[in-house]
Amino acid sequence: MDRPRIISRISMFDHYVSNLKKITPKSISEYKKSESYTKAAVERYLQVLSELELDVIVLLHKGLELRPVGSEESVISAIEPTLGSKTVENVRARRRLRNALVHAYSDIDDFEVFKMASDLKDLENFKASVLKILK
Repeated sequence: MDRPRIISRISMFDHYVSNLKKITPKSISEYKKSESYTKAAVERYLQVLSELELDVIVLLHKGLELRPVGSEESVISAIEPTLGSKTVENVRARRRLRNALVHAYSDIDDFEVFKMASDLKDLENFKASVLKILK
C-alpha cells in the first residue's frame, strides 16, 4: 500500500475542505446571489475534491490488490465493500457533479452545488474510512 501518497492526498483533501468551508455562503439564497468568482471557486474545489477522492480510491484499489478493472466506475465499485455503500454513493454523486461542471453537460444547478458544498460530513466520513484502512 502506498501510504505516503494516500496520506499526501488526504492532507490536500483537508486543505480543500477547509477552504471550501470558508468560501461557501451560509444559505442557498446567498449562494445564488454570489459573485460568479465565488461560485466558480466553490465549483472548482468540489471538482478537486472529487479528483482527490478518485486518486485515493485508485491507490487503495492497487494497495489492496483488488481485481483488475478498466473503468473509473469499476474501480469505485470494487472498493465499495471496503469503504461502504453510503460512502461510495457520495463519491459517485460528487463524480456526477464533477462531470457536469467540467464538461458543461447542462446548466449547473446552484442548489445541487450548494448542497454538496455546504454539507461536508460525507467527505469527513470518506477520510475517516481511508485512515481506518491504513491502520
